[in-house]
Amino acid sequence: MLEFRTNESVLADISFSKIVVLEQMDNEDPINENSPVLYPIASEVSLVGEDYQYFRLMSRVITYETYIEMSDNINSKAIKFDISLEVYPDITERDGDKGIYKNKLDVVVAESGELKKNATIETYF
Repeated sequence: MLEFRTNESVLADISFSKIVVLEQMDNEDPINENSPVLYPIASEVSLVGEDYQYFRLMSRVITYETYIEMSDNINSKAIKFDISLEVYPDITERDGDKGIYKNKLDVVVAESGELKKNATIETYF
């Protein structure tokens, strides 16, 4: 989970990007298989996919809900959150599958409290 804290009453837009390389990851179902993602609201998230005779084709874009918690003492009209996480396998440690995924939260928030917002995961096989 990412946390940004400040004692300022005026908050500027937040932009954060990180690239992660892992020995083990699951790019087909990163939420339910405990790969790094922006915090999901539900512990189990349904993924959209279609079954075929010899393989399973997953949706290329997965949308799920995450939280943003905003303090009520922030005096900004609207704050843009542009947060992304790119996850790559360590190709020196893995055989075969070398898919990646990108997790993104791109929203503008103008209210306070605990807010549900949509994040996306784009998978690349």
